[in-house]
Amino acid sequence: MGRIPILLDGDPGHDDAMAMTLALASDELEVKGMTVVAGNSTLQNTSTNAIRVLEWLGRTDIQVVKGASQPLSRELSIADSVHGESGLDGPVFPPITHQSLDVNFCDFMADIVRKSDEKVAIVAMGPLTNTAIFLLSNPDLHDKIRCISLMGGAAIGGNWSPTAEFNIWEDAEAARVVFDSGIPIIMCGLDATNKARVTAEEIEQFHQIGTKGGDLIAGLMDFFKDHDLPGTNFKEVPMHDAVAVAALLSDTPVKLEDMYVTVDIDGGYTQGCTVCDILGLTGKAPNAKVAMDLDREKFVGMLADACRKFK
Repeated sequence: MGRIPILLDGDPGHDDAMAMTLALASDELEVKGMTVVAGNSTLQNTSTNAIRVLEWLGRTDIQVVKGASQPLSRELSIADSVHGESGLDGPVFPPITHQSLDVNFCDFMADIVRKSDEKVAIVAMGPLTNTAIFLLSNPDLHDKIRCISLMGGAAIGGNWSPTAEFNIWEDAEAARVVFDSGIPIIMCGLDATNKARVTAEEIEQFHQIGTKGGDLIAGLMDFFKDHDLPGTNFKEVPMHDAVAVAALLSDTPVKLEDMYVTVDIDGGYTQGCTVCDILGLTGKAPNAKVAMDLDREKFVGMLADACRKFK
Protein backbone atom coordinates (compact mmCIF):
# COMPACT_ATOMS: atom_id res chain seq x y z
CA MET A 1 0.00 0.00 0.00
CA GLY A 2 1.06 3.59 -0.64
CA ARG A 3 1.75 6.14 2.02
CA ILE A 4 -1.13 8.08 3.59
CA PRO A 5 -1.07 11.71 2.46
CA ILE A 6 -1.34 14.02 5.47
CA LEU A 7 -1.71 17.73 6.14
CA LEU A 8 -0.11 18.95 9.36
CA ASP A 9 -1.89 21.76 11.21
CA GLY A 10 -0.26 22.95 14.40
CA ASP A 11 1.12 25.63 16.70
CA PRO A 12 4.77 24.62 17.33
CA GLY A 13 5.36 24.08 20.30
CA HIS A 14 7.78 21.53 21.71
CA ASP A 15 5.56 18.48 21.31
CA ASP A 16 4.47 19.74 17.86
CA ALA A 17 8.13 19.53 16.84
CA MET A 18 8.24 15.91 17.97
CA ALA A 19 5.04 15.18 16.06
CA MET A 20 6.53 16.76 12.95
CA THR A 21 9.68 14.66 13.34
CA LEU A 22 7.68 11.45 13.73
CA ALA A 23 5.49 12.24 10.71
CA LEU A 24 8.40 13.16 8.46
CA ALA A 25 10.34 10.05 9.44
CA SER A 26 7.48 7.62 8.82
CA ASP A 27 7.47 5.31 5.81
CA GLU A 28 3.67 5.16 6.10
CA LEU A 29 2.93 8.89 5.92
CA GLU A 30 3.56 11.52 3.27
CA VAL A 31 3.48 15.10 4.56
CA LYS A 32 1.96 17.28 1.82
CA GLY A 33 2.21 20.61 3.64
CA MET A 34 1.68 22.39 6.93
CA THR A 35 -0.61 25.15 8.13
CA VAL A 36 0.05 26.95 11.39
CA VAL A 37 -2.29 28.52 13.91
CA ALA A 38 -1.88 30.72 16.97
CA GLY A 39 -2.07 28.75 20.20
CA ASN A 40 1.07 27.78 22.07
CA SER A 41 2.39 31.13 20.89
CA THR A 42 1.49 33.92 18.47
CA LEU A 43 0.99 33.15 14.79
CA GLN A 44 4.28 34.78 13.84
CA ASN A 45 6.13 32.63 16.37
CA THR A 46 4.40 29.38 15.44
CA SER A 47 5.10 30.03 11.76
CA THR A 48 8.77 30.74 12.45
CA ASN A 49 8.98 27.67 14.68
CA ALA A 50 7.53 25.37 12.02
CA ILE A 51 10.13 26.61 9.54
CA ARG A 52 12.89 26.26 12.16
CA VAL A 53 12.05 22.60 12.69
CA LEU A 54 11.77 21.83 8.97
CA GLU A 55 15.07 23.55 8.20
CA TRP A 56 16.79 21.78 11.09
CA LEU A 57 15.58 18.43 9.74
CA GLY A 58 16.49 19.29 6.15
CA ARG A 59 12.90 19.24 4.90
CA THR A 60 12.53 22.65 3.28
CA ASP A 61 10.44 21.00 0.57
CA ILE A 62 7.48 21.11 2.99
CA GLN A 63 5.65 24.39 2.56
CA VAL A 64 4.32 26.27 5.60
CA VAL A 65 1.28 28.55 5.38
CA LYS A 66 0.01 30.89 8.09
CA GLY A 67 -3.56 30.36 9.21
CA ALA A 68 -5.71 31.94 11.90
CA SER A 69 -4.13 34.42 14.31
CA GLN A 70 -6.94 34.08 16.87
CA PRO A 71 -9.87 31.79 17.71
CA LEU A 72 -13.18 32.02 15.85
CA SER A 73 -14.94 34.17 18.46
CA ARG A 74 -12.69 34.50 21.51
CA GLU A 75 -9.52 36.31 22.51
CA LEU A 76 -6.25 34.49 21.98
CA SER A 77 -4.56 33.13 25.11
CA ILE A 78 -1.09 31.73 24.47
CA ALA A 79 0.75 29.06 26.49
CA ASP A 80 4.03 30.89 27.02
CA SER A 81 4.14 29.60 30.61
CA VAL A 82 4.74 26.16 29.11
CA HIS A 83 6.58 26.79 25.84
CA GLY A 84 8.52 29.96 26.64
CA GLU A 85 8.63 33.36 24.98
CA SER A 86 9.33 32.01 21.48
CA GLY A 87 6.98 29.07 21.78
CA LEU A 88 9.98 26.80 21.18
CA ASP A 89 12.46 27.79 23.88
CA GLY A 90 15.45 25.57 24.60
CA PRO A 91 17.66 24.80 21.61
CA VAL A 92 19.46 27.64 19.88
CA PHE A 93 18.30 27.67 16.26
CA PRO A 94 20.12 29.45 13.42
CA PRO A 95 18.15 32.23 11.69
CA ILE A 96 15.58 30.83 9.29
CA THR A 97 16.39 31.11 5.58
CA HIS A 98 12.91 30.38 4.24
CA GLN A 99 9.55 32.09 4.69
CA SER A 100 5.99 30.88 4.87
CA LEU A 101 4.12 30.64 1.57
CA ASP A 102 2.03 33.78 1.00
CA VAL A 103 -1.31 32.18 0.09
CA ASN A 104 -4.67 31.78 1.79
CA PHE A 105 -4.46 28.77 4.10
CA CYS A 106 -7.93 27.49 3.14
CA ASP A 107 -7.02 27.56 -0.53
CA PHE A 108 -3.75 25.79 0.28
CA MET A 109 -5.50 23.00 2.19
CA ALA A 110 -8.25 22.68 -0.40
CA ASP A 111 -5.76 22.46 -3.27
CA ILE A 112 -3.87 19.63 -1.60
CA VAL A 113 -7.03 17.69 -0.76
CA ARG A 114 -8.61 18.24 -4.18
CA LYS A 115 -5.53 17.15 -6.14
CA SER A 116 -4.74 14.09 -4.04
CA ASP A 117 -5.44 10.68 -5.57
CA GLU A 118 -5.91 9.29 -2.07
CA LYS A 119 -7.98 10.62 0.80
CA VAL A 120 -5.95 13.03 2.95
CA ALA A 121 -5.64 12.79 6.73
CA ILE A 122 -5.45 16.05 8.68
CA VAL A 123 -3.22 15.88 11.76
CA ALA A 124 -4.32 18.76 14.00
CA MET A 125 -1.86 19.48 16.80
CA GLY A 126 -3.14 22.84 18.04
CA PRO A 127 -6.42 24.74 18.38
CA LEU A 128 -8.81 23.61 15.66
CA THR A 129 -9.45 27.06 14.15
CA ASN A 130 -7.77 26.39 10.79
CA THR A 131 -9.35 22.98 10.39
CA ALA A 132 -12.82 24.28 11.27
CA ILE A 133 -12.61 27.19 8.82
CA PHE A 134 -11.42 24.84 6.07
CA LEU A 135 -14.31 22.43 6.71
CA LEU A 136 -16.89 25.21 6.75
CA SER A 137 -15.49 26.70 3.55
CA ASN A 138 -15.19 23.44 1.61
CA PRO A 139 -18.16 21.12 2.29
CA ASP A 140 -17.61 19.53 -1.14
CA LEU A 141 -14.24 18.17 -0.01
CA HIS A 142 -15.38 16.41 3.17
CA ASP A 143 -15.58 13.04 1.43
CA LYS A 144 -11.92 13.40 0.34
CA ILE A 145 -10.72 13.58 3.94
CA ARG A 146 -9.67 10.22 5.35
CA CYS A 147 -9.85 11.37 8.98
CA ILE A 148 -8.87 14.15 11.36
CA SER A 149 -6.39 12.90 13.94
CA LEU A 150 -6.23 15.57 16.61
CA MET A 151 -4.43 16.15 19.86
CA GLY A 152 -6.99 17.64 22.16
CA GLY A 153 -9.58 17.08 24.81
CA ALA A 154 -9.97 14.40 27.43
CA ALA A 155 -12.63 11.95 28.51
CA ILE A 156 -11.82 12.85 32.10
CA GLY A 157 -10.41 16.15 33.39
CA GLY A 158 -8.28 18.83 31.78
CA ASN A 159 -4.94 20.63 31.91
CA TRP A 160 -5.96 24.24 31.29
CA SER A 161 -9.10 24.21 33.40
CA PRO A 162 -10.52 21.50 35.66
CA THR A 163 -12.51 20.14 32.72
CA ALA A 164 -10.73 21.23 29.53
CA GLU A 165 -7.53 20.54 27.65
CA PHE A 166 -5.76 23.61 26.18
CA ASN A 167 -6.24 23.05 22.43
CA ILE A 168 -9.99 22.52 22.75
CA TRP A 169 -10.39 25.23 25.41
CA GLU A 170 -8.58 27.77 23.20
CA ASP A 171 -11.22 27.53 20.46
CA ALA A 172 -14.15 25.45 21.65
CA GLU A 173 -16.40 26.73 18.86
CA ALA A 174 -13.95 25.48 16.23
CA ALA A 175 -13.70 22.13 18.02
CA ARG A 176 -17.50 21.80 17.99
CA VAL A 177 -17.47 22.33 14.20
CA VAL A 178 -14.86 19.60 13.75
CA PHE A 179 -16.62 17.03 15.94
CA ASP A 180 -19.96 17.76 14.27
CA SER A 181 -18.54 17.53 10.74
CA GLY A 182 -19.30 13.87 10.14
CA ILE A 183 -15.68 13.25 9.17
CA PRO A 184 -13.99 10.36 11.04
CA ILE A 185 -12.24 11.73 14.13
CA ILE A 186 -9.37 10.26 16.10
CA MET A 187 -9.24 12.15 19.40
CA CYS A 188 -5.89 11.82 21.15
CA GLY A 189 -6.62 13.52 24.45
CA LEU A 190 -5.01 13.66 27.87
CA ASP A 191 -6.23 10.18 28.85
CA ALA A 192 -3.54 8.81 26.53
CA THR A 193 -1.14 11.71 25.97
CA ASN A 194 -0.41 12.21 29.68
CA LYS A 195 1.01 8.68 29.50
CA ALA A 196 3.25 9.59 26.54
CA ARG A 197 6.09 10.59 28.86
CA VAL A 198 9.80 10.48 28.31
CA THR A 199 11.88 10.01 31.46
CA ALA A 200 15.05 11.93 32.33
CA GLU A 201 17.09 8.78 31.69
CA GLU A 202 15.49 8.36 28.27
CA ILE A 203 16.17 12.01 27.42
CA GLU A 204 19.87 11.31 27.96
CA GLN A 205 19.54 8.43 25.51
CA PHE A 206 18.09 10.86 22.95
CA HIS A 207 21.17 13.06 23.45
CA GLN A 208 23.33 10.05 22.63
CA ILE A 209 21.55 9.25 19.33
CA GLY A 210 23.97 11.64 17.65
CA THR A 211 21.75 12.84 14.79
CA LYS A 212 20.12 16.16 13.93
CA GLY A 213 16.80 14.67 14.96
CA GLY A 214 18.11 13.40 18.27
CA ASP A 215 19.82 16.70 19.09
CA LEU A 216 16.65 18.66 18.31
CA ILE A 217 14.28 16.59 20.37
CA ALA A 218 16.66 16.12 23.28
CA GLY A 219 17.17 19.89 23.47
CA LEU A 220 13.44 20.52 23.45
CA MET A 221 12.87 17.87 26.12
CA ASP A 222 15.56 19.42 28.32
CA PHE A 223 13.61 22.68 28.38
CA PHE A 224 10.36 20.89 29.13
CA LYS A 225 11.69 18.79 31.99
CA ASP A 226 13.12 21.86 33.71
CA HIS A 227 9.73 23.57 33.80
CA ASP A 228 6.74 22.58 35.88
CA LEU A 229 3.88 21.64 33.58
CA PRO A 230 0.29 22.62 34.38
CA GLY A 231 -1.66 19.87 36.09
CA THR A 232 1.31 17.59 36.75
CA ASN A 233 3.74 16.85 39.55
CA PHE A 234 6.30 15.17 37.29
CA LYS A 235 9.63 16.14 35.81
CA GLU A 236 9.04 13.86 32.84
CA VAL A 237 8.19 15.14 29.38
CA PRO A 238 4.78 14.40 27.83
CA MET A 239 4.95 14.38 24.02
CA HIS A 240 1.22 15.10 23.59
CA ASP A 241 1.05 16.04 19.91
CA ALA A 242 3.13 13.13 18.66
CA VAL A 243 0.35 10.78 19.78
CA ALA A 244 -1.91 12.17 17.04
CA VAL A 245 0.69 11.06 14.48
CA ALA A 246 1.33 7.70 16.15
CA ALA A 247 -2.41 6.95 16.07
CA LEU A 248 -2.27 6.82 12.24
CA LEU A 249 0.47 4.20 12.07
CA SER A 250 -0.31 0.54 11.43
CA ASP A 251 1.68 -0.63 14.48
CA THR A 252 0.25 2.09 16.69
CA PRO A 253 0.90 2.21 20.44
CA VAL A 254 -2.42 4.02 20.92
CA LYS A 255 -5.50 2.23 22.28
CA LEU A 256 -8.70 3.64 20.75
CA GLU A 257 -12.35 3.31 21.80
CA ASP A 258 -15.42 4.31 19.77
CA MET A 259 -17.67 6.88 21.44
CA TYR A 260 -19.80 9.94 20.84
CA VAL A 261 -18.04 13.24 21.63
CA THR A 262 -19.30 16.80 21.69
CA VAL A 263 -17.74 20.04 22.94
CA ASP A 264 -19.18 22.42 25.53
CA ILE A 265 -19.14 25.99 24.19
CA ASP A 266 -21.42 27.57 26.79
CA GLY A 267 -18.68 28.83 29.10
CA GLY A 268 -18.11 28.58 32.81
CA TYR A 269 -16.24 25.71 34.40
CA THR A 270 -16.91 23.39 31.45
CA GLN A 271 -15.90 25.76 28.63
CA GLY A 272 -14.02 23.63 26.09
CA CYS A 273 -14.80 20.33 27.80
CA THR A 274 -14.93 17.36 25.44
CA VAL A 275 -18.01 15.51 26.65
CA CYS A 276 -17.26 11.84 25.93
CA ASP A 277 -20.15 9.39 26.16
CA ILE A 278 -18.09 6.55 27.58
CA LEU A 279 -21.11 4.50 28.67
CA GLY A 280 -23.29 5.23 25.63
CA LEU A 281 -25.91 7.04 27.72
CA THR A 282 -26.82 9.61 25.03
CA GLY A 283 -27.92 6.93 22.62
CA LYS A 284 -26.00 8.72 19.87
CA ALA A 285 -23.80 6.83 17.44
CA PRO A 286 -20.05 7.19 18.01
CA ASN A 287 -18.46 9.99 15.98
CA ALA A 288 -14.88 9.54 17.18
CA LYS A 289 -12.25 7.04 18.12
CA VAL A 290 -10.95 8.23 21.47
CA ALA A 291 -7.45 7.40 22.73
CA MET A 292 -7.87 6.00 26.23
CA ASP A 293 -4.49 4.33 26.74
CA LEU A 294 -1.01 4.12 25.30
CA ASP A 295 1.93 1.70 25.33
CA ARG A 296 4.53 4.13 26.67
CA GLU A 297 7.67 2.09 25.98
CA LYS A 298 6.59 1.37 22.42
CA PHE A 299 5.79 5.03 21.86
CA VAL A 300 9.18 6.24 23.14
CA GLY A 301 10.88 3.65 20.92
CA MET A 302 9.03 5.07 17.90
CA LEU A 303 10.22 8.58 18.76
CA ALA A 304 13.83 7.44 19.07
CA ASP A 305 13.66 5.55 15.77
CA ALA A 306 12.30 8.67 14.07
CA CYS A 307 15.14 10.80 15.45
CA ARG A 308 17.74 8.35 14.13
CA LYS A 309 16.57 8.92 10.55
CA PHE A 310 17.63 12.58 10.50
CA LYS A 311 21.40 12.35 10.26
